[in-house]
Amino acid sequence: AFDAYRAVVRRNPPKDVFLGGINDLREILRDHEGRYPFAHLMVGLLALKQGDHTLARDALERFLVAPYMGQQWRRIAETLLQAVDPAEVVR
Repeated sequence: AFDAYRAVVRRNPPKDVFLGGINDLREILRDHEGRYPFAHLMVGLLALKQGDHTLARDALERFLVAPYMGQQWRRIAETLLQAVDPAEVVR
């Protein structure tokens, strides 16, 4: 699923296109808490591309504290987290 979201991101659609995916993923996370940690990674990717640095940081940090995700996925999340602009994060 991550590759599908990444393919959408590469096409550079308007930022509002990401909102549907973010909402769907957040619904999955809400309804199935703890079962789909990779959804946090995908929310982080989409939120970052949408410009919501606060949501991106929160989602990526949640992914990184989830039980074993594998080093490759952790590196992807860490790379995305580095792209989050601290000045854009609302506290």
